[in-house]
Amino acid sequence: GTPNLLLVRTQEGLLDAQVCRAVDAVAHQDDCVSLNPTGLSASIRDRLPFAAPCAHRRCPEGIESANPDVPGTVICFLPPTTQHPTVYSLYAQYFPSHCTGRSTPHGADDEPTRVGWMRACLQIALQHLYLVHDDPVLALPWQLGSTLSGGVWSSYLKLLADLAIANPQVSILLV
Repeated sequence: GTPNLLLVRTQEGLLDAQVCRAVDAVAHQDDCVSLNPTGLSASIRDRLPFAAPCAHRRCPEGIESANPDVPGTVICFLPPTTQHPTVYSLYAQYFPSHCTGRSTPHGADDEPTRVGWMRACLQIALQHLYLVHDDPVLALPWQLGSTLSGGVWSSYLKLLADLAIANPQVSILLV
């Protein structure tokens, strides 16, 4: 195993109060075009309103934003107090829900591309964490990229294990 990649079980998942107090940051996968968050993004909006994903997008109608985000990038939401973790929205999918290979301005929104976008996002988040923490603790949702977004969990788990091996000073919690 990888000693700095840990599974943490809680009833409330990633947004568990004890988890949020114990970590420097939480990160979650988000899409680039939705106006209204669903799943974990909606829970983050409700529980950590300073980190409202999608709030910066504006479009008069439809689900697709007139100002989409770029896949492979991150928005960092800094907490208003030390009682909350930093929140990273990882734009690792272009469209919401399952990957279909649909064309985007950035290539196909398919499984291999999403995993690559996730890799880029996590590297950005870690670079930011290292600027403010010597031994950062990052919490990610268990089965990141494979529930609502329909990815293959084993691909994401391998990515996370590789990331943990390459960054032994960071603790990655899968919650």
